[in-house]
Amino acid sequence: MDPIKKNLLILHLTVFVWGFTGVLGKVISIDAVPMVWYRVLIASITLYAWFLLTKKNIKISKKQFIQFFLTGGIVAIHWIFFFHAIKVSTVSVTLVCLSSFTLFTAILEPLIKKQPISIGDILIGLLII
Repeated sequence: MDPIKKNLLILHLTVFVWGFTGVLGKVISIDAVPMVWYRVLIASITLYAWFLLTKKNIKISKKQFIQFFLTGGIVAIHWIFFFHAIKVSTVSVTLVCLSSFTLFTAILEPLIKKQPISIGDILIGLLII
């Protein structure tokens, strides 16, 4: 397959999955926390099976484990808030709020790194929303 067509197909699939995640979050009747735990369980089993099938080495250091664990915790909290927001609001409002992370990143990153704010980054963040 042509690389451009392949990348466009992947892009469209990604956009579809991101949008469909919100719709599924709205129609599934379980609360946000159990839903996230089921997602983690399914992802863990799938990744483990993938590593077994591809015979990839999954040994990591204790430091890497802690980093993965903390990052996973932050992502889990994000998904809990995301699915809870879908339950108490609408899918469209929640997805608009989710897509605003680009703007907040453009504003907060320079403040955290103590660098000047880039107007170009802010304009691109607004354009993406």
